[in-house]
Amino acid sequence: ALDVNGIRYSTPSGAARAVAATSANGWWFWLVDPQSKRSLHDLWREYMEQRDVEMEDEDPPDDED
Repeated sequence: ALDVNGIRYSTPSGAARAVAATSANGWWFWLVDPQSKRSLHDLWREYMEQRDVEMEDEDPPDDED
C-alpha cells in the first residue's frame, strides 16, 4: 500500500492515478531514487532476482491496472 497525502492506496497504480489524474502504471511512475531514476519496478525486479524467483511476467502484479 502507498500513502499519498494521508490517503491509502492498495496499489502503486491507484496512487499514481490519484497524483497524475490519468491512467498510470504505478510500478514505473514511482521513483525510489529520483537522481538515478530507479523506479519501484526496478526495486521489485531486484527483489525477485535476489530471491531467485522465476518471473513469468515482466511486471509485478497490480490489481488496479
